[in-house]
Amino acid sequence: MGTEGMAIAPVTGYVMQYRLILSNKSVGAFSIDICLVLLFANIMRLNFYLFRQYELALLFQSLFMITAQVLLVRICTIYHEPEVKQESEMALQDGKKEEEEEDFWRWTHFEVYGMLIRI
Repeated sequence: MGTEGMAIAPVTGYVMQYRLILSNKSVGAFSIDICLVLLFANIMRLNFYLFRQYELALLFQSLFMITAQVLLVRICTIYHEPEVKQESEMALQDGKKEEEEEDFWRWTHFEVYGMLIRI
């Protein structure tokens, strides 16, 4: 039971966050930047496993966490705040580049996130 708990326990908080966003139909104060950091960290951990195997519970933890974060990104693109979408679309229509660091991980379409994660 210990190894299963080690693989699943860290993900449970994000499952609860997913359910909260789904029930409220709003992202609220949840920052999608958390997903960026956790996706990057867990993808790097998977890459490290290719060169030096570690405990399988940690490998499964990374797989579960990547799945949870991708689902969170997906639901955040569905229930994002309308003001953010309008600002992004207006900036693209004006031909302006959004170069501010805080806007890097704030796209309105899940497909863009998917393309970046696959890279």
